[in-house]
Amino acid sequence: MQRIMRLAGAAWIVALTLAFMPALASAQGVTSGGIGGTVLGPQNVPIAGATIKIVSPTTGSVRTVLTRANGKFTATGIETGDYRVSVVAIGYGPKATEGVRVSLSQMARVDFVLEQKAVQVQELVTKAPPSTAEFAPTRTGAQTYVSDSTVRRLPTLNRQLQDFVKLTPQVTTNPDPNSNGELSIAGQNNRFNAIQVDGTTQNDRFGLGSTGELGGQANGRGISLEAVKEYQVVVSPYNVTQGGFTGGLINAVTKNGTNEFKATAFYTMRSQDLVPDVPLYKGSLFSVKQFGG
Repeated sequence: MQRIMRLAGAAWIVALTLAFMPALASAQGVTSGGIGGTVLGPQNVPIAGATIKIVSPTTGSVRTVLTRANGKFTATGIETGDYRVSVVAIGYGPKATEGVRVSLSQMARVDFVLEQKAVQVQELVTKAPPSTAEFAPTRTGAQTYVSDSTVRRLPTLNRQLQDFVKLTPQVTTNPDPNSNGELSIAGQNNRFNAIQVDGTTQNDRFGLGSTGELGGQANGRGISLEAVKEYQVVVSPYNVTQGGFTGGLINAVTKNGTNEFKATAFYTMRSQDLVPDVPLYKGSLFSVKQFGG
């Protein structure tokens, strides 16, 4: 009888572990990306055991992986950003590729063809072509990326993520004057969208706010724009790690630290002199100021 109870307890532990594994995999795929590729030698012969080094120029972090017997390598769980990928193998000359862009939930591909060298020589550095992930097998549906440079450069009146989500072609604004600019993705109600920050859901629980963010009915902000590194808007993804919505997924990741001390500050002002001459503002004096750091 005791043996049966022990077996039943072990079965419960295995079941709970399997139940939580998809959630862990989902968090990893939503908040990070990866780098993969193939290392070949002369006559396209796979090179096994080559050392792949992935370096972030901003943080100095280093990730090292080895190629398998077929010459392929994969590095997952990498933060979004630009990286330098280099390869070293015994008997071959080193090579490196700079500017490899890792996007949210995407696998950036970097391939190397090495030449046989009897003596270690200086590595050959090439520049990664732009938009390498625009047409990739890891893209499983329509999606739009709002990079960190776009978040910094584009103007915004409300300083909220909705201003940047409108850059997505599948996003429209409710024309009803009483809707407060509710966002519709793929023709769905804004309550059917999903909002995530670093893999954590930030949806409005009651569905009363126009923004869809947590605390939206009180004009709250789920996260400050100063802390956002990149946005991703996904429409109908064919990916088991992304779900729970019928409109679209608004996925945001926060900034990571660097080796340099930096700070930001902003100040914006709007008055009656900066708006069109329309009856709504004619004869009225107002001043709207926003500042922070």
